[in-house]
Amino acid sequence: MKKIEKIIQRDLRKYPNLKLNVVNENNNSCIFFDIGYGDKFFIYYLSIENLEKLSDFSTYIVFKEILDRYMKVGYPKGFRTRFFINFNNDFQCLIENLKKLKKDDILLLFLLNNAGVGNEKLAVNNINKSLIKRLERLIKNNGLDISLIIDKDFNFNFEDINTLWLKPYPNKFYKILDKNFFSEEFKNKAVFTINLISKKIFE
Repeated sequence: MKKIEKIIQRDLRKYPNLKLNVVNENNNSCIFFDIGYGDKFFIYYLSIENLEKLSDFSTYIVFKEILDRYMKVGYPKGFRTRFFINFNNDFQCLIENLKKLKKDDILLLFLLNNAGVGNEKLAVNNINKSLIKRLERLIKNNGLDISLIIDKDFNFNFEDINTLWLKPYPNKFYKILDKNFFSEEFKNKAVFTINLISKKIFE
């Protein structure tokens, strides 16, 4: 088991009610767990390899704050929220997991990679028009300082699955930075935006 996996499993075990599913096969390692009940799934995805890097550190801090809110404040009713953490920089583990679900039961796949590094936009792909309209209303009605764009560059073979990503643009500068460049301001904005959308998009 990688050091990063041990750190994250230790952090997650602080929540005794979480039932962790650990996958480690064919060089793919990941953890996923569900919160709530129902046949439908709202899925958060993040990949983490090195917490010394700004992108991974910020992603993980954003994830922990979102999870903490779910555990303390409560979670949406009527569907399950699945958190999926991958320890390789690919989506194979997630793809294999999604194959076990009916596509009609996946409400939304929300990518958290690089959240909180700044200059993000809401990138959508394979998303239906009704959800785009809901997102546009959420941005307008809540005064979110963020743009909604169609981004066909992040097609990860999630065909027919509504996919949303709070993605930084331009998306190169942060890759060379370490966690010392982490910004509480950027993180707070990302957490607020993600929590708001997650709470209200299916109301």
